[in-house]
Amino acid sequence: MPRRKSKGKMKKSPTVAFTVPARDVSCVLRNQVARYECNATLTNQAVSAINLVGTLCTLASSTTNVYSVFYAIRIKRLVYYTNAVTGSSTSLMAFEWNTPAGSLFGSQPSSVVLGTLGTAAGGFHAFRPPKDSPWSKWITLSSPGAVTCFIHSVVNGTTVDIEYDAYVENKDTTTAYTVAGAVAGSNYRLGFDGLALATSNWIPIGFNRI
Repeated sequence: MPRRKSKGKMKKSPTVAFTVPARDVSCVLRNQVARYECNATLTNQAVSAINLVGTLCTLASSTTNVYSVFYAIRIKRLVYYTNAVTGSSTSLMAFEWNTPAGSLFGSQPSSVVLGTLGTAAGGFHAFRPPKDSPWSKWITLSSPGAVTCFIHSVVNGTTVDIEYDAYVENKDTTTAYTVAGAVAGSNYRLGFDGLALATSNWIPIGFNRI
């Protein structure tokens, strides 16, 4: 007679049902793009890492405080679409990656200054974080935090695209942004200055995938 095949031992069920790996609890978004339009002419506006993270999406905890839905982002590219610049000032369109204390960018250029672009058409300017700089890695609310990420000068009507990856973690309450008239539980998008639509110089236009 043929031998019966051993069924072996049954595997015990885990003590905690549906254990989820830590990486899957906070979702990573890949190849995202966010577009903003400037409604003023700005000179040497400093954009901090905290505001850059918070600009994408926030959650209101009260009528005055909102917290970032994202804990970290990784910048792939910043693209500026300028309208026709007719002036001669070299500050009409300028961009510079900030160098945090103790950091070096090496020989790769970290800034650009542009003058007259002509009257027929606007300009297209793309900036990638300098290789191996802090801005080519993950930027979080706590590291580098309030450190300036870049400084730019733009004219009224300039459109900016942020191409990025994002790490979603909706429980970080280390950084609060102050807004007026928020509704607890609602989501809001901020400008690069960390301000809500009513007072910001930046208007969120749309979000999409690259």
